[in-house]
Amino acid sequence: MTNELQLQAQSIERINASSFIESRRDLRFATALTFAPDAMSPVQCAYSLRREDGILRLEIHAADVSELICPSTPIDDAAREKGAAIPTAHGLSAMLPPNLVWNTFDLKEGEDRLVLSVILDVDDNYDLVGLRFDESVIRVERRCLYDEIDELLISNDASSVLSLRGKYKRFLPMIEDMYSLSAELHRKRHARGGMQIDSPIRCFSTNDNAETTGFKRIPRSDSEMMLYELTVFASSALGTYLAKNGCPALFFSELPPEKAHLLDLARAVGIEVDGGMPESRIVNDLVDLSRGSDVFGMVCDEIRLSAPLCRYSDKPVYNAVAACDTVVLFNRPATRYSDILMHRLLKNLLHSAKNEGFSISSRANYFAGLANEAEAKRRAAELQLDSEQIASVLSNGGTFPGYYIGNGTVILDNNAKIPCCSELEPGKRYVFSVSDGKAFLAV
Repeated sequence: MTNELQLQAQSIERINASSFIESRRDLRFATALTFAPDAMSPVQCAYSLRREDGILRLEIHAADVSELICPSTPIDDAAREKGAAIPTAHGLSAMLPPNLVWNTFDLKEGEDRLVLSVILDVDDNYDLVGLRFDESVIRVERRCLYDEIDELLISNDASSVLSLRGKYKRFLPMIEDMYSLSAELHRKRHARGGMQIDSPIRCFSTNDNAETTGFKRIPRSDSEMMLYELTVFASSALGTYLAKNGCPALFFSELPPEKAHLLDLARAVGIEVDGGMPESRIVNDLVDLSRGSDVFGMVCDEIRLSAPLCRYSDKPVYNAVAACDTVVLFNRPATRYSDILMHRLLKNLLHSAKNEGFSISSRANYFAGLANEAEAKRRAAELQLDSEQIASVLSNGGTFPGYYIGNGTVILDNNAKIPCCSELEPGKRYVFSVSDGKAFLAV
């Protein structure tokens, strides 16, 4: 970190969020929860859900990075250049100075934090009936751990969850309502053709020399998928509101792989799908029909890895996951530069409405270009790292299950595609040995 970056980061760390209360919505005494895989990982988004006069009010609070990092400052320039937190063999390489990620922008329990809040009202039919966004101050009341929440809500063993019931007693009704809401939102999204995305997490193990030696997949927790549905709902609702009101925004496009590739994948793993359906429906069938089988993780990863590069636009653009053309991302500003840009557009609207004067609305197209550059860098780094780690795993030898996909190529369970020295029948599972970058039917 350069001296300029370090000095700016230290200056930001000294800012007290409580000093902003008079100019922001004060939500410090409303219950807000964060969710995380462990007790230490930084969290940049908090959630609240409560019932008021027959209405469910969902609040999603994202760390207000743009309040403290101004455009064209050293930290902003460095974040724009990097574009996102980049995956490496040892975890994410931070987009922002680590002391800010782990302190100032980490929504810690019991500490005042500046956030940008998106507040959504939902009726008994789970339809949106109201939306607003504002600059707020919150104080997170409890950090919820994924595995604990999943066990609390799913386990039938009363003794195993006794201590968890005590820990989360005050928050359990809210969490149960969040699960119910997310289930209904998922049902509605799926009914209108929204694409299933619940890929397991790809993990690589290393030896003492930091060489990649193994590969596995970890299923995503129910808590993660709950938050995912709530965020997709909020992102599409916010985008719809901005589009209807002619407001500038960065609309996010996420599309499925080409149909020919999906049909080849289905043939390779022996899953029958209707080739006349739209690509998103084929994706859903592949995911649903492979769920619980040996190929589920490989199918999910292949869909993700072969999908087109996600894109941003200052005009509405189709997003296959939400099955609409008005998705805007805002919930990860500490790790995604495009979210900082989206926050600046939202804050511009708020300040203009309050007659506070500044305007960057005309720069939405420029912002979309910056966001696309950032996404391209992130995706390229992700694919390169994945390729390098898989190559390292294969170089260690051994045998690998997989499928023959035709044209002299096999796809292994770890999604490596390599030449095969035998003509085999697609749709059947084989075990291969790998040597010199080629697959051989294991004896």
